[in-house]
Amino acid sequence: MEQTERQAIIIWLYTLKQLKQLRKFGNVTYVSKKMKYVYLYVDKADAEDIMAKLDRLHFVRSVELSQRPSVRMDFTKILPELREEYALEKSKQKQLIASNNEQATQEVTKEQD
Repeated sequence: MEQTERQAIIIWLYTLKQLKQLRKFGNVTYVSKKMKYVYLYVDKADAEDIMAKLDRLHFVRSVELSQRPSVRMDFTKILPELREEYALEKSKQKQLIASNNEQATQEVTKEQD
């Protein structure tokens, strides 16, 4: 069985009343009622044509392609970098706490004198 390439399209709407009309263009996977947008999956080959058709509909505010295919999803190299940053940040916090404790003890000894 051959898998077809899919592309997500984000459709910003003025109103959600005509939501059923969008189903004929592709698979509606998510609808945000509060922000009034729809996540629609279509065949990658037909994406540009469908975007042009959707943009002409009177209830559509704007249409844009999803940026997910262009985002790197391989985090194997990033994880060690994040661990190093976390360790560095933690050591800085420990140094800051130690210096604050020293200052506090010096102030207490000055007050006692």
